[in-house]
Amino acid sequence: MGYPVQFHTEGAVQSSDDESDSDFRESEPLLQVQLVAPPSSDDELESFVGEKPGFLGLLDSSMRNPMKFDRERAVPSSDDESDSDHSHESIPLFHVHSKAPPSSDDESEVSLCKENPLQQCPSPYQIFEELKNLLEIAGPLAALNCVLYVRAMVSVLCLGRLGGLQLAGGALSLGFTNITGYSVLSGLATGMDPICSQGIGSENYRLIGLALQRTILILLTACLPISLLWYNLESILLALRQDPEITAMASLYCFFTIPDLLANSIMHPLKIYLKSVGLAAPMFWCSALAVVLHVPLNILFVFILDLGVPGVAIAVVCTNFNMVFFNLGYLKYSDVLKDRWVPWSTECLRGWGPILTLALPSCLAVCLEWWWYEIVTLLAGYLPNPQVAVATTGVIIQTTALMYTFPQALSSSVSTRVGKELGAGNPARARIATFVALSCALIVAVVSLTWTTVLRGIWGHVFTKDENVLALTAAVLPLIGLCELGNCPQTTGVGVLRGSARPWTGASINLGSFYLVGTPVAVALAFWFRIGFGGLWYGLLAAQIACAASILFVVLRTDWEDEGLQLMVKTSNRVVPMDIDEVQLEEGLFSPKKIQSGGLITNVNLDSETRLVTVDGATGQHYSHCGINIAQQESYQCT
Repeated sequence: MGYPVQFHTEGAVQSSDDESDSDFRESEPLLQVQLVAPPSSDDELESFVGEKPGFLGLLDSSMRNPMKFDRERAVPSSDDESDSDHSHESIPLFHVHSKAPPSSDDESEVSLCKENPLQQCPSPYQIFEELKNLLEIAGPLAALNCVLYVRAMVSVLCLGRLGGLQLAGGALSLGFTNITGYSVLSGLATGMDPICSQGIGSENYRLIGLALQRTILILLTACLPISLLWYNLESILLALRQDPEITAMASLYCFFTIPDLLANSIMHPLKIYLKSVGLAAPMFWCSALAVVLHVPLNILFVFILDLGVPGVAIAVVCTNFNMVFFNLGYLKYSDVLKDRWVPWSTECLRGWGPILTLALPSCLAVCLEWWWYEIVTLLAGYLPNPQVAVATTGVIIQTTALMYTFPQALSSSVSTRVGKELGAGNPARARIATFVALSCALIVAVVSLTWTTVLRGIWGHVFTKDENVLALTAAVLPLIGLCELGNCPQTTGVGVLRGSARPWTGASINLGSFYLVGTPVAVALAFWFRIGFGGLWYGLLAAQIACAASILFVVLRTDWEDEGLQLMVKTSNRVVPMDIDEVQLEEGLFSPKKIQSGGLITNVNLDSETRLVTVDGATGQHYSHCGINIAQQESYQCT
């Protein structure tokens, strides 16, 4: 028999068998429940609870410590003082405070609105605090993205210095590796994002460490078929009737890039892990140091050792491995995660299901967007004067990649913030994080539109001196700025969906927007209506508008309280803590129901055949919500 339940009944309103009273309880619980010390015997429990089988209580949602002890209202469990003191400090139970019912339905509704933070507008202080939290993550990530962009530009410049054939072969290889490799690894890694952020919110560091280890193993497994594909690139491209000389250069570059798959399989999960635990700034400095060394590495391999195209690939591989080693070295010698790091064990070989459930749709969502830009490059080759069209497409894609660094950082930061707050049982704060992030995304979009319009005649000179390419770039850049009005909120919204473990929603929206809206519009305008090159980017604008509208519709209609429960089911095997709704106390047992916010789940075991729910330190029965089915138990013990 578990520890009994003791009620402090002064002023309490007892339940009734009357139907109207029952209806009222479902809409406005009358009691607040707080943990106190146990009574002296099981007989006292039976004499009290046994007479009130329908008694309802609502756990205080502000009570985040399930072992908190209320000295002022403690009820001694025995005459022995030492035993009493010991039990008071270690075994909390319940304390009930009465709550007068509202006099009318209107008063009840007003009272509920005032008490429910999910129905209130955030205060300026809350907005400022959330903005600070977001920028602490997004700032270093945006800087990191810019550094990685510089690394890519250095490689392209080195290929260009080698000659036109080498540049064409390298560009073809980069497109192929992005489609078949890097997009897949990046997408699969994002599956651990909601797991890590929720684990931080619930202070479950073992969950985060295992997620990192399992994701690395998943990515290494995915590298095997990708490596075979890259190794056979030449035969694949020749079968597609590509130019033999360009194909030979592309195959050479791709072959020497195969080891980079190993570096990316470690670095992608490590980046998500580090930003989740609040180490985005050190990650930036470690990565920046690696990119600084990227320039002398290119000079060494490409020009001094005269390795040519393979030298560019080797420099990229060395730089990415330097990023891995520098970040791991920081973790090793700084001891910043000394008490949180989870050693490698055979446990990481099991439990891949929750990660794969999130990783596969996340991968699909990322790949669908990446692949669309490669499709546009292919379509540009069928336009009149294809050389100018393809060259301009390269300039535009490099420009969008630069602009994408900021909304991508914002998306990653809001994913962490939303997952962390939902994991900590704070759906109201997750809602505020979404509001602030979307507002920032709108500001970034306006800035992007402004500079692409103002600098449209200047920007192209950074990449080329060809007058035809410069003219076409200047004509299209304002349209690309308009696309950012949809892309920034859309990318940020995807981060919200990822943080709340809804990757299938994002994947479905990307599929419909880019391939059922964007592609038909691009083909129709570019070829049927003969608008030409600009028609392709009007297709992108249509896709971004459809995608942004769909994602914002989903995000703004989110039931944040319910998402906390959904996230608990989707992301992990053990989660602490999480909000529940109402707890019914009947014959000393707990049966959680969804009626109104309150309470705390401090432990959920989703792996065992007999699945237990721990509610504020006491296990419960018959809990069925969001896919959790709890087997009936004969006894319920405080934990």
